[in-house]
Amino acid sequence: MSAILDPAQERFVEHIGLLWEGQGLSRVAGRIVGFLTLQDAPRSLDEIATALNVSKGSVSTDARLLQARGLLERTPAPAGDRRDYYLVAPDLPVAVLEERRRELHGLASALEAAVALPDTPKAVSSRLKRFCDIYRAVARQLEQLIAAPAKAGGTRTTTPRTP
Repeated sequence: MSAILDPAQERFVEHIGLLWEGQGLSRVAGRIVGFLTLQDAPRSLDEIATALNVSKGSVSTDARLLQARGLLERTPAPAGDRRDYYLVAPDLPVAVLEERRRELHGLASALEAAVALPDTPKAVSSRLKRFCDIYRAVARQLEQLIAAPAKAGGTRTTTPRTP
């Protein structure tokens, strides 16, 4: 990967990349999250691209996507520097849970719509309602987990969005 990261850090960054890729993001996006998770200061797009041995354009595109999802924050550059700098969102776990909560609400809504379709067999309708109930219950649990850092005086910087 790079001379900036030691072999153990490289493995961690690659592992995070694969995990996020499994969640629908690009592997590069996941690797950016992994890399920035290990950093103690914001990093420029150039530094990220060099560390990950990928193009600056790819890093720029994925960093904007991650920022829009609340997983990264863009931070002001040092005086006289016009480059973009990023750091991992301080409440990254909360942002991840919020995404999952929205996904579950979306699934439950889709299932509710399927139950309402004409001529849905009773057995199918029953199964769909059961799935919907499970998704809604898990979403409610996630809502409680998301609210917990705020109640405990955490650093939550994102606002929950409704489905």
